Amino acid sequence: MASTFSRFLNFCIDSFLFLVLSRLSLKLLTANGIMTDPKWFSIGLYFLYYFLSEYFFEKSPAKWITKTKVELMNPQAQKAIALAIRTLVRLMPLDIISYLFTKNGFHDRWSNTQTVSENA
Repeated sequence: MASTFSRFLNFCIDSFLFLVLSRLSLKLLTANGIMTDPKWFSIGLYFLYYFLSEYFFEKSPAKWITKTKVELMNPQAQKAIALAIRTLVRLMPLDIISYLFTKNGFHDRWSNTQTVSENA
């Protein structure tokens, strides 16, 4: 199991990287007149940021830095479905607050996944 500090660091790094990616993408798309409403684009980009990186690499960009990865608690589970649930639950505002009450957030609990250290 990954430490609370590494999970917090993952959140901070991924939030910063997503913000940069989102801002650059939105600036490019709105400057070229391709987009006028950034809300749905940002939500879709957020989903793709986490889902694709965790599906193909078992880690988001921040998890490369902290040497942690996402692991299915049930190896027979459908990886794509579990990661889609994990990512969708992250979109809920209460997910970040769930860490005040449990060691694993809602996105881990409801998707039956966990963040673990690569050294474990």
